[in-house]
Amino acid sequence: MPLSERLRSFLDSHQAGYTLTTHPAICTARGLAIAEHLRPREVAKAVVIFGDGAYHMVVIPAGQLVDLSKSRTALGLAQARLTGQETIAFHAGTHSEAIHIRMAW
Repeated sequence: MPLSERLRSFLDSHQAGYTLTTHPAICTARGLAIAEHLRPREVAKAVVIFGDGAYHMVVIPAGQLVDLSKSRTALGLAQARLTGQETIAFHAGTHSEAIHIRMAW
């Protein structure tokens, strides 16, 4: 099953309210913000880093850069400013789909 279908299946199984949109193929979170007419702080960017012998996924707003000198562990960075947004968007497993989801349940 393609990643986009698995992602939607996961969200559906957890009864998460979301919308799915399509747009021209975009490879960056900042480009997704532009394509979806959103502020960069409303778009989640996932960055994979390696540290302490393991891989960590850090999720930050699209307009932010990861400070690698401060990210020896992924702890703390997951609390980025995304948590203050009412809704956020992120790539839906393809370069041409985005999922929009409310942060407050």
